[in-house]
Amino acid sequence: FCCNSLFRKTSSLAQSHIFCVFAPKFLSCEMKFSTDEYEITKSYDSQLARRMRIFRKVTQTKKSLLPAFITPNGLLDNMYARKIPREVKGDALFAW
Repeated sequence: FCCNSLFRKTSSLAQSHIFCVFAPKFLSCEMKFSTDEYEITKSYDSQLARRMRIFRKVTQTKKSLLPAFITPNGLLDNMYARKIPREVKGDALFAW
């Protein structure tokens, strides 16, 4: 198990992108902060697909890549969010 992380902060949004290796799969984890549900737009969906292609090319992995999001309020339900198989909301991180 290992993780590689990228972090970027803009004025309105803190973002982190983490690639974690879990044999036999890679989990691509996006961490987003938003006061509302986070909306994955068409352009952001394209950006995610590009990151996955680059990661696959650089690592030459044959493993499955699974995108996951960690957000305080979840994802806004739309056609792009339905492509994300794993989602963790902030309250799940602190549940006992």
